[in-house]
Amino acid sequence: MKNTDLENRVSRFKKIFNKEDLVHPLIASIKLKSHLFEDIKNSSLAYLSSVLGEGTKNNFDQVISNFQQAESGLKNVTPTGMVLPKINTSLEYNLLLRSYYKALREEYFFEKFSFCHTPAHLRVKWPTVKYADLNRPRHAPEEMHFDSWSGYSSHGVTLLLGVLGDVENNRVNFYSPNDHFQEKWLIKEHKPQEKELLRCYSQIDFIPPEGYLVLLDTAVLHQTYREQKADIRFSIDNIFIPKLGLDSVENIEYGRRLELTDPNLLCNLGSECLYFCDQNEGQIKDSRGGSIDPTSFKFISLKG
Repeated sequence: MKNTDLENRVSRFKKIFNKEDLVHPLIASIKLKSHLFEDIKNSSLAYLSSVLGEGTKNNFDQVISNFQQAESGLKNVTPTGMVLPKINTSLEYNLLLRSYYKALREEYFFEKFSFCHTPAHLRVKWPTVKYADLNRPRHAPEEMHFDSWSGYSSHGVTLLLGVLGDVENNRVNFYSPNDHFQEKWLIKEHKPQEKELLRCYSQIDFIPPEGYLVLLDTAVLHQTYREQKADIRFSIDNIFIPKLGLDSVENIEYGRRLELTDPNLLCNLGSECLYFCDQNEGQIKDSRGGSIDPTSFKFISLKG
């Protein structure tokens, strides 16, 4: 018996992405042009340096080392690894996102998507996880999960980009559904037991190389995974809504719907618009149990 919901998702993915980019029927992997990836890496270093409050923008090893040493003293990193922007780091945060969305635009992704969930984040994944960080209101990144369990669109496509650090040993594992997949599982109220997921999913033999953007359908289970020899990793994640819809009903929570933004607007960060982050260091907005983003900001138009 064929799974029509799964077939519909596979069919849509084939229409969105080129055949040569598909590493799996529901996963695409696309190499960014080297100059675009370097811009993202450099702006990420500048942002991390501003978070540390040190003049180390051009010294990769020093920034990475200092960030890792400062783990217990960093006040603006969430348990899931979001490096939250504040008043003193707003400029570098905008420059980082501008380089990121510029790369996506030049790779012609915006022709495929109508909205993206914002704001996007640079995340840190430490070499080891703290036990306390696994006790999340909805799920921890280290658990197999769908992003829709955090209220995001059940029709979304998640973009993942390893930016700095150990992207091979400190990575994301992916799991493919079989015909027993059920569309309702994408809603947190119908979250199945792990043993049921393991019966209906199998791990995909795929480790994204450095500089490759990974795009996965919401129905792909994934989790943060660390080898014993893993070092620190930094990555960007973002969820987009394709222009091409699905036959199933889209589920998206109200708070997440308010976070949807036209990605074309974000290419003009710094010239036509700006994220002004209005909290000081150590202040974190209540995410209402993971229902909304913990970044406090005002999105400002710079047009006359």
